[in-house]
Amino acid sequence: MFDGKNLLKTEYVAPGAVKLSAAALQYARDFIRTVAAVHGDNYVAAFDWAQSVTIRRSPDTTPEPIEDCLMLGASERSDVPPESIHRVDGVEFVIELPSEILRASTQRVIDFDTSVMFKLVLR
Repeated sequence: MFDGKNLLKTEYVAPGAVKLSAAALQYARDFIRTVAAVHGDNYVAAFDWAQSVTIRRSPDTTPEPIEDCLMLGASERSDVPPESIHRVDGVEFVIELPSEILRASTQRVIDFDTSVMFKLVLR
């Protein structure tokens, strides 16, 4: 289990260094449209690596640790370096990964995969 002692530093990945599959791009598009409908359009989708998160499948269940996962969120545009924003088919997003994880990726593609907890994998 992750103990928090060897936290990997995440870094913004330059546009073009990692691609999105069509399914992952659609997932980001749908997500950021929902964010924009509620909070306005000053957000970009954010793919972010987490070494450890804890989830509860329902309020009455025991917390479960999830290690090494890719998640999708949103960041305010003003909070990210402009040069780190990827633009693909009208979708703006950033990717934050530890350099060690990026180096280990053989295809450098983020893909949508319903078999994993947060539905995203780095191939």
